[in-house]
Order: sequence, then structure tokens, then C-alpha cells
Amino acid sequence: VCQSCIEVDAPTVSGIVVADVVATLLLAVAVYCITGHDRGHTSRASDRQNLISNELYQ
Repeated sequence: VCQSCIEVDAPTVSGIVVADVVATLLLAVAVYCITGHDRGHTSRASDRQNLISNELYQ
């Protein structure tokens, strides 16, 4: 049917799938580590500061 198609065997396809899953997991762990989830950190005053005054909405 397709004259320019390449025939791929099952081990090649499974290798590609496994490599894709491993790369996705590594990327997820990297993003998790970079964002630095500090579960016990206290909020700073700048985190609680109102950026827009409440009078604008009244």
C-alpha cells in the first residue's frame, strides 16, 4: 500500500514507548524539583499584600 513506509518491528516500538515514558517522568521530576515545594514555609508580607485596593470593587 505504502511504497515509502518503513516497517518497524515490535521491540523498536516498545523501546520508543519506554523511552518516552522515562523521559516524561524525568521531566516531571525536574519540574517538581525546580519549583521547590516548601511545604512548611511561612508567608511573607509581600505574599499577602493587596495589589488592587478593595475600594475599586465597591
